[in-house]
Amino acid sequence: MPYRLLFSFAFLTLAGPLIAGRAVAAAAFEASDEATQADPDAREARRILRLSNGQTIRVVSRKAGDAWEYKSKEVWKSVPASRIERVTLEADVLRQWRALEAACTPIDRRDVSRSIELVRWALDAGLASEGLSVADAILALEPDQPQLLAVLEKSGDVSVPSLDVAPSELENAKAALLRFGASMPPAVREFAVRELKRAGATDSVREELARELSSNVTSRRSFAALALRRVFPGAEVKPMVLHAVLDPSAEVRQAASLALRAVDEPGVIVPIVRVLGESESAPLRANAAEALGHMHYAAAVEPLMNRLIAASAPQSGGGSRIPHSSIFVGTQIAYIQDFDVEIAQASAVADPKINVLLEGASLEAAVQGVQQVSVSVEVATIRTALGRITGANPGVSSKDWIAWWQKNADAWRSADRSDPSKRAAPTTGNG
Repeated sequence: MPYRLLFSFAFLTLAGPLIAGRAVAAAAFEASDEATQADPDAREARRILRLSNGQTIRVVSRKAGDAWEYKSKEVWKSVPASRIERVTLEADVLRQWRALEAACTPIDRRDVSRSIELVRWALDAGLASEGLSVADAILALEPDQPQLLAVLEKSGDVSVPSLDVAPSELENAKAALLRFGASMPPAVREFAVRELKRAGATDSVREELARELSSNVTSRRSFAALALRRVFPGAEVKPMVLHAVLDPSAEVRQAASLALRAVDEPGVIVPIVRVLGESESAPLRANAAEALGHMHYAAAVEPLMNRLIAASAPQSGGGSRIPHSSIFVGTQIAYIQDFDVEIAQASAVADPKINVLLEGASLEAAVQGVQQVSVSVEVATIRTALGRITGANPGVSSKDWIAWWQKNADAWRSADRSDPSKRAAPTTGNG
């Protein structure tokens, strides 16, 4: 057989099945494409599926007969269509989200209603991560924003470790929930707190949270303070006072101060005011001022102003030269410089003259820099605290606040706050 015919025969023998396979695949693809065009839901795409129990999932999905299939770890799982309330393409929802987000940023402390509505819309649409990021920003400005907390309370989008377990497993479940809450950002922590509330305000839960306040982990202490103020407002006052001033973490100090605010009793400011007025440590005084600002009791305005006035007064000491300290480090070498010769009858006396040679260095030091920095931080913290409590903004300097106090002092005297009916901050101008 000629070589050309052998080659043609071999080619047809080997390529025939391949060509036939490709033809079958092409036909199957065309059939699938026709089916997809007839039913777009059959196409694989990222969708947001809202289930009948209120939960939403964002997954690659497709319609398969009377059910929806979604990909989980490269495995297709099926959900009956009867369990699904709504199906939307993720790309369409994200397009709407970007348009709404552009109209709501930046978040305005004075009016967060539009941002809260954005959070509600995102959680309802299934964009949990996007909505919770906005919620985190709002909580950074207002940790107890009531409208936002109400929106989070109604949302079912975030799954947390459940306490609905057998009694023998409850302790492990509580430990898992506390670890989860401590590791999460502010908005998700509210979902962990909600689960604690569902378990009930039991003594065992309170004792567990009280122990968490002593944890070596900062996030666990701050979450415990949050949970105590949400589930047990007014509890563990003494530890909260200590953490509000002495805790090394600003996050924990703020959480403890907010827990003291939830006590709703101005008397809790007394030990912190004592630190502000009597402590010799400038950092502790600054911590006390910061705590009073977060606690937001009107009775704290007068002691804060008294400390601001005292810290802003010129320091005594006479003259403009600050105190200095000097030290000499060196050696002294004695030597005979000369002799004073005296001649008397029948005798001569040589009286030596002793001199001293000095060798070394004289050092002079002043601590003005450390003192100025400490006082500057303290008075700046006091001004911030006063702004939080009063809502006033007379200026950026202590002189501005002192002038404001001269005009508005009568409305903020501590005696006026002793009556529980007068605890609300009075309305004053920036003066």
